[in-house]
Amino acid sequence: MREMSRRIAIATLLVLLTAILAIPLTLNAYAITPEQPVKRGGTLRVAVLDDVKSLNPIYAMSVWDWAVLGMIYEGLVTIDPDTLEPIPWIAERWEMYGGDPTHWVWYIKSGIKWHDGEEVDAYDVAFTYFFFRSGYFGRYLSYAEYVKDVWVEPPNKVHVVLYKTYAPFVRYLGASPLLPEHIWGPAFVEGYDLAEHDAPKYYYEGLYGEKDPWGRNPQIWKIKHDKLSGMFMPDPTMIGCGPFKWGMRVPGQYISFEAFEDYHMTTTVNGEVREYMRPNVDRVLFIIITNPAAQLLALQRGEVDMISWPLLPSDAEAVEGYPNIKLQVTDDVGYFHLTFCMRKGPYCDRVNFPWEGGPGAPAGYTPEAALALRRALCAITDKKRIVDEFLLGYGYVGFGPVPRVEVKGKVWKWYHPGFENGSLLEEYWWIDPNIPFEEKLSRAKQMLLDAGFKDTDGNGKIDSWENPVTHVRVRLPPSATVLAPSYDPIRIQACIMVCKDYEKLLDIDFIPQITEFHHITIVTSVDHDYDLVILGWSLGLDPAYLKGLFHSDEARPYGGNMAGYKSDEYDHWSSLVVEELDEEKRLQAVYKCQEIIVRDVPSIILYYRRAPYAYRTDTIDNVFEMPLYGPVNSWTLLCSYKPEVVAWRPPWPFYWPAAGMAMAVGVALTVAAIWLLRRMVLRAS
Repeated sequence: MREMSRRIAIATLLVLLTAILAIPLTLNAYAITPEQPVKRGGTLRVAVLDDVKSLNPIYAMSVWDWAVLGMIYEGLVTIDPDTLEPIPWIAERWEMYGGDPTHWVWYIKSGIKWHDGEEVDAYDVAFTYFFFRSGYFGRYLSYAEYVKDVWVEPPNKVHVVLYKTYAPFVRYLGASPLLPEHIWGPAFVEGYDLAEHDAPKYYYEGLYGEKDPWGRNPQIWKIKHDKLSGMFMPDPTMIGCGPFKWGMRVPGQYISFEAFEDYHMTTTVNGEVREYMRPNVDRVLFIIITNPAAQLLALQRGEVDMISWPLLPSDAEAVEGYPNIKLQVTDDVGYFHLTFCMRKGPYCDRVNFPWEGGPGAPAGYTPEAALALRRALCAITDKKRIVDEFLLGYGYVGFGPVPRVEVKGKVWKWYHPGFENGSLLEEYWWIDPNIPFEEKLSRAKQMLLDAGFKDTDGNGKIDSWENPVTHVRVRLPPSATVLAPSYDPIRIQACIMVCKDYEKLLDIDFIPQITEFHHITIVTSVDHDYDLVILGWSLGLDPAYLKGLFHSDEARPYGGNMAGYKSDEYDHWSSLVVEELDEEKRLQAVYKCQEIIVRDVPSIILYYRRAPYAYRTDTIDNVFEMPLYGPVNSWTLLCSYKPEVVAWRPPWPFYWPAAGMAMAVGVALTVAAIWLLRRMVLRAS
């Protein structure tokens, strides 16, 4: 028995020894990729669909502009790639002062540098806040509306006092790009004194001859708007503190960025403190390829590492399983829409017949008649066809201005449940995609007839509207253009489709106008001078954007309200979305905003996209596939590396001979252990 026990112990020891010898080989074969490998070099090549039109962080509008600016500028917080919640970045922490939700304190880290070598400090943060607050810029209007005062408590505290509560304060007012005080102050603020960190202040009424949009008369800096609005291409003001510095631009071909050698950031991710130094790649190249098919071909040939814009659905199907190409399909935080120009002019002060009625409209054309017209066109907009045929199922039918996205397997709480369960489709039939087209066409025509519209020539199409009081008739315009961006085949197809379908109802010649994206942004968001447009919105993770998209205050140059839609009811509820701190009350306000837009139809929400992104796995490694954002994101740009540059190397000389010998010994010991155990079992039996 003792001999048996001794032999079992020896066999067990042999098996354990084999396992121990195999551990180093196993760990090296399946090592966890480090967050930011220490070996660096190479160029990350990213295909983009369009060139930039502005590199001014005040007036930049397109996703392409901000893809570039996001490389250079950073905010106080960034987004955790797992939880998608704000985490400390330039700010080491933040707090409500004394529990007051209208008084916040940022604690600014030390040791962070601007690209010109100057150190980022609390005065840069305070300058940025008051600059945005003083400028009344369309993109940063929330600063003007909510920020009352800003000051620095040395050495690193920045106090921000608000006029009223602002629910997404940390996520939105902490993520805007920081501006270097030592450059932007003297350049764009009248009389700025760097030693005092201040400039002469003037009452708003004295500067502009009127009170501000909220009936106040605050003291603000005098911004050099003329000089600022002329800033387009990089100059000395193009200094940020982000991981990349501006390199160069060849218009229509490429934009390059260089890694910022002095970049250094620490933060907490998933409960762990992590340190980030300069990016792993030496440079990033944005290669401008305006044709989606050509982008995919460049990726397949290895001429680019990643594509920043989602693939066309047909291309996504074709590339599935292609060697060394990885697909990430994720819900898109945004929506695509067909929007009516309801009011024209930079400040949307002129009613645009026939999409809106009221004072200034011909023949007393009423808002109710215009509403019926917008609803009728919404009814015959075949969203289901767009999703099924054009998107090949890579998306969802659109309803309201909050997209349907899934976060960790659950539908986003902000998305109205009435769209999911169908209750709102019954109440607002014109958004129901399940009603057959011919039936909706018939119901839409009857809706217009009930609202006073006429088919005067008997051709089956509506051509006029008659005032029910004066019986004066007004002819609908003979034609209307529908704008769509030239780089997106999906929206081009949708544009052609709606033009054909709308002509089945109205005696108007709907003309698809496929044009350059920058032209569209100017006529829709600055001049407000168009008929209809098909565009998309890339949105944030907090529904505060609902105020920016349709609030009356945003019907201004560079504001978000391109429709010129004005509704006191919507203004009330969208303000609650921003200001209400009670989560349940805020949720109800978000739902109410969605209902109002579905009811009033300033925009027809066409679809929510499921975005297929693609990148190579053999030319770029350590890619972060962020949910809702895709693989081209700030974490990938900071931490990814080129495999040929950061190849794994043995930890000591003669590693591979030693590993081979260890494996051979391990195999021999395993065979011996099995043989010994077998003999013992045979003897025992």
